[in-house]
Amino acid sequence: MRTFTIPNILTLSRIILTAFFFSAGLQDQWSWALWLYAIAAFTDMIDGAIARLLHQKSRIGAFLDPMADKLMMLGGVVLLSLQGILPWWLMALIIGRDMLIVFGVFFIQYRGIEIRFRPTLLSKGTTFCQILTIVVGLIVAAMWHGVSLPIFLTFSVGYYPWILGATAIMTLITAVQYTTIGVRLLRNYDEQDI
Repeated sequence: MRTFTIPNILTLSRIILTAFFFSAGLQDQWSWALWLYAIAAFTDMIDGAIARLLHQKSRIGAFLDPMADKLMMLGGVVLLSLQGILPWWLMALIIGRDMLIVFGVFFIQYRGIEIRFRPTLLSKGTTFCQILTIVVGLIVAAMWHGVSLPIFLTFSVGYYPWILGATAIMTLITAVQYTTIGVRLLRNYDEQDI
């Protein structure tokens, strides 16, 4: 019964919304893609808060939530890179960092080290920058395809190069940060075995 909680349903809806948003972008339905992504990002913001508020944390939620986040991020960066809105090097940097973290966690667990994976404050900032990059990128794509948007959305387009730069810097910093944390864990574990 713990599977069908409100946070888990929101997380599953985020996975479904990501598929629809990606499909909408491929079909040049940029208005739909933008709003579907915005709704998916909103579910990402509230599912954790609801889980804490209603005491509905679960193991499946702890597994599904980061997976849904990564799918949402991957869908956004790949779609915008295919459109030439997001530079390929930034897509490679974002995906490379996530792969580094995933393989690092698997390797540490393979070594028999138990870890509780909690995102750092810098990592949360990186996630915010990446989501902002995708949302503003979708606004750029919508404008390129003649979609009329409210002025408060189009205003953000002028800051897109700065947002890309901030995302690149934060992604690099957290890649180094998580690598340092992983190396420290392995070193401490090896020293205990001596």
